[in-house]
Amino acid sequence: MTANVFAEWCVRRVNLDYHVNVADHYYSVPHRFVRAEVEVRLTACTWRSSTRASAMPRISA
Repeated sequence: MTANVFAEWCVRRVNLDYHVNVADHYYSVPHRFVRAEVEVRLTACTWRSSTRASAMPRISA
């Protein structure tokens, strides 16, 4: 049985510096996603077309 995980999703465009701004924090993604729209799950994973692009710990304030 899998545990339910609360997640919020949003769409962000990757900047030229390979970063997306999520909740006033910047997270890097692979350069191949520059200028692409990516779906960001606020549990600290970024996805593009159902493929994980990057994962990192969430930065707490």
